[in-house]
Amino acid sequence: MNDHKFYERVHFADKILTSNIIITQVGEHPTQALLDVFTIWDELGISLDVVDGDTNNEKKHTGQLVVVLLGDLKHGRTVHSLAKLLARSAIKHELVLRYCAPSSLEMPTHVKEYVAYSPNAKQEEYTDMREAVQGANVLYVTRVQKERFDCVEDYEKVKVSCLIMHA
Repeated sequence: MNDHKFYERVHFADKILTSNIIITQVGEHPTQALLDVFTIWDELGISLDVVDGDTNNEKKHTGQLVVVLLGDLKHGRTVHSLAKLLARSAIKHELVLRYCAPSSLEMPTHVKEYVAYSPNAKQEEYTDMREAVQGANVLYVTRVQKERFDCVEDYEKVKVSCLIMHA
């Protein structure tokens, strides 16, 4: 579907629906990011910089919020969306996004440039997980996505960088 036809349909849907529409770029995962931000907010007791944005959670978070994004940051749609949404969110705390990945799987430039526009977000890059997790409030881990690699040899080089086990 061409862009013009797509936006015509979105405009039409916007007129007849009573709910909001989320439009995103290819390679994004906004619904997962919304759930992840809500979970972070709820679990840590994060207050938002909006009317009635204070949390009722007894574990009210103070200080900066340090979020480590670890793993396949190049191909991970969820980490792209999460970094952007956290940077644009109305949290009252200074946000530190730590990107930790092998150099071939680092966070794409376009995501880092987007986050850089947020005055409340600081970005740091690591290749050593032990350094990246120091003082972190959130550890967000993605798997290396074999299906996203153009070449099996490139996948083989990084697949042993981190083994993720499910509980």
